[in-house]
Amino acid sequence: MPRLTRPWFALVALGVVPTIASSQTCPEAFAPRTAFEARADFSAPGAAQIRAHLADVIAYLEARDVSGLAPAQLAARRERIAHLADYAAEGAFPINDLWPSPTPIFIDAHDRACAVGDLMRRSGARPLAYRIALQQNFAYVPEIEEPGVAEWAAASGLTLDECALIQPTYGPCGGSGTALQYRTLCNPAALNSLGVSAYMSACGSNFTSQNDLVINVNSLPHQATCMLLCSRDAGFTANPAGSQGNLCLAGTIRRSPAFTASWGPWSAWASIPLDLQALPFSGGTAVVVPGDTWVFQLWYRDSIPTPTSNFSSAVAITFQ
Repeated sequence: MPRLTRPWFALVALGVVPTIASSQTCPEAFAPRTAFEARADFSAPGAAQIRAHLADVIAYLEARDVSGLAPAQLAARRERIAHLADYAAEGAFPINDLWPSPTPIFIDAHDRACAVGDLMRRSGARPLAYRIALQQNFAYVPEIEEPGVAEWAAASGLTLDECALIQPTYGPCGGSGTALQYRTLCNPAALNSLGVSAYMSACGSNFTSQNDLVINVNSLPHQATCMLLCSRDAGFTANPAGSQGNLCLAGTIRRSPAFTASWGPWSAWASIPLDLQALPFSGGTAVVVPGDTWVFQLWYRDSIPTPTSNFSSAVAITFQ
C-alpha cells in the first residue's frame, strides 16, 4: 500500500482485496469466512489474490459430482465456469470505496461487477445483477434476498452454496492495505446506541519503515464525535468519568483532535491513516521506533439513552 499523503486524520475508504506479508499471520480477531479464506495466502497483491481464489474455486467446481443435473444445466454450468475463468483472466475486479472494512460490492461505481454479478451479466441476467446492486450492493451472497438468485443459480447448474464460494474472500483488511499482526483488547467493547460494539482493526505493516498504518473502526453511531487515543501501555478502567464503555489504555495517554465519523450504509465508521514518524497527539508528536508497542483505542460520543461517551475495542501493535 503506498504511503498516504493526506492529513493523518482524514477518513478514507478502503478497497476489498487484502495482502498480508507471508511471514505474518492474520490477527487473532480475524475469523475466516470459508475454508478457502482459512487457507488463503494473503501475500499476493490484490488482483493476484482474487485470481488465486477464483482458480481454487474453479478447480473445486470442476471436481464436483454433477451427475444429477439435467443436460441444459450441465451445459450452463460449463459455460459459467468458462465465464469465471475469463473474468479472472481479465482482472476487471470491483473496488468497494464506500466502506472501510473488507466488504463485498456487487457492482461498483465504474460498473465493475463481482464474480457472481459478472456471471449474471454474461449469462443474460443483467437486470437481476443491477437489481441486487441497487438493493443489496454490499451483501454476501447468502444474505441476498432477491428471489431471482435461486432461479438463476438453478438454471446455471450451480447451487447457492457454490455461488457463495465464488464470491472472493476478503481477509481482515480490504484491498488497500495489508493485515499486520496485532492483539485485540477489550473485545467486544460495550454496546452503543446501535446495539452493537464499535470494533477496531489495523491495516498496514508492522515495519516502521513502511509507515502505512491505518486504524479502522466500524459500527459507530451516526455523526459520532471521536478522538483516537494511544499509549505505550495497556490497562483497564471500567466506565471512566461516567463513560458507557471501558478504557483499555494506561500510563501516558495521548489523544487526537476531535473528528466526526463518516456515515456508511448501516453505521458510521472511521479510517485513520497515521504517520509513524510524527504521531500528532496531544503533548506533542511521537515517533514510533522498532521495538515499540503502542495501544490504540477510539473514544466517541454516544446516547444510551442520554448523552454519554463510549469506547471501541483496542489494538496493541508491536512494531519492527
